[in-house]
Amino acid sequence: MVRPKTVAEKVRESAVLDLRAGGKRLRAMVLGPGPKQARTLVFLHEGFGSLGMWRDFPAEIVRVTGCNALLYERLGHGGADPLDGPRRPDYLAHEARTILPDVLSHFGIEKATLIGHSDGGTIALLFAARFPERTEGVIAIAAHAYVEEAALAGIRKTLAIYETNRDFRERLEKYHGDKAEPLIRAWAGTWLSDAFRSWSIEAELKAVRAPALIIQGTADEYATPDHVGRIAAALGGPVETLLIEGAGHTPQRDARAQVIEAIQRFVKALNQPTPPQG
Repeated sequence: MVRPKTVAEKVRESAVLDLRAGGKRLRAMVLGPGPKQARTLVFLHEGFGSLGMWRDFPAEIVRVTGCNALLYERLGHGGADPLDGPRRPDYLAHEARTILPDVLSHFGIEKATLIGHSDGGTIALLFAARFPERTEGVIAIAAHAYVEEAALAGIRKTLAIYETNRDFRERLEKYHGDKAEPLIRAWAGTWLSDAFRSWSIEAELKAVRAPALIIQGTADEYATPDHVGRIAAALGGPVETLLIEGAGHTPQRDARAQVIEAIQRFVKALNQPTPPQG
């Protein structure tokens, strides 16, 4: 069971830190007891996420697992440097193969368990496929592995809301400032482009050997329930799936307790020694 919050369990957290990765300035925070005391969970945010948009979810995961957490903002998000041009169709692979390794090296993290939401879940899976020796486990929440019509319809709807709903625009500007407009345009523009229609990472997922937990809601605005099954079937290592009835694209908000308990169990299992073979 998820333990209730108490004053005694207040999570230690760093100030917001600047770092450079891929030649650009990003921002990060570190939570928890310290890298020498416990494993590190690396949180990878959604397509227009930021440090603040995680709210207290990472801190609660630190509380129930006893792990450290590293959160960072990607280029164009929050307080990181702005985007420097249109995104290429391989922007997620570039993040997984070039930027994330730089971030981990900056903090001296040799191996990590990755917790990614949406685009962040995709980055986590791609990193695990390319760097199995650096991956202890993968938790992918509402990750994308291929382009569905449901995703395109959801993106068109979100873009229309951004263009017509002042409250939604102001919420994004609260976290991203004047980067909000180019950020959502880059996100929508990439996904809705003809060049992206054939995008898929399914063939690469066989190289993921680390244990994986794949979480999705049945009411995800950007995917059908088939998505979680196809990701799981493509993975090359042990996998657990959690399809949450009625949850949307942010299960950690819509079904918070269920998601936290699933992550707690998954991380606890990673801590168990592997039984000898034979």
